[in-house]
Amino acid sequence: MGATFSVDNTLSGDFDYKLTSRLIVKAGGSYLHKNFPDAVGLIGLDLTKETVSSEFGDATYKLNRRISLGLNVTHIQ
Repeated sequence: MGATFSVDNTLSGDFDYKLTSRLIVKAGGSYLHKNFPDAVGLIGLDLTKETVSSEFGDATYKLNRRISLGLNVTHIQ
């Protein structure tokens, strides 16, 4: 009662930027689209495609050589 294979299309990217010698920021995102050509769904539930997108932002601050603080924000839909 499911798909034996899927056809996936993925697009993703990210970048890093060093604001100061101690502060680095990162951002990125991805997009995934899946097709299930041979899916046989349950009663009233036919999953033939699925789309997932996500974005993230990240900041890291180096206190010293051994310790750093980080903040990460992610959104997945």
